[in-house]
Amino acid sequence: MHTDLSPHLHTDVCNEIIKVLRQCWTDHPRLKYLGKCDHEYVEMIKCLKQERINRRQKNFEMSKQRKEKLNNLFKEQSKARKDNISSSNNV
Repeated sequence: MHTDLSPHLHTDVCNEIIKVLRQCWTDHPRLKYLGKCDHEYVEMIKCLKQERINRRQKNFEMSKQRKEKLNNLFKEQSKARKDNISSSNNV
């Protein structure tokens, strides 16, 4: 089973492949069940898979950036607390 084929969810390249597949289904309503449009379908699946891989990689990179930003924030807060504790002990 593949994802939703709505145009706003996919790249222009995949949208073209989806368009060709849908046209094949329209042109060959009965032969599509006998494998007439299999090549187009396989190309669509490959394109959707590549989109998914690219999206996963992009999300992974963004998560690494968020984690790094949070770790830096935690380090700054920890340092500020230590400074506050040491300054209050000196008073």
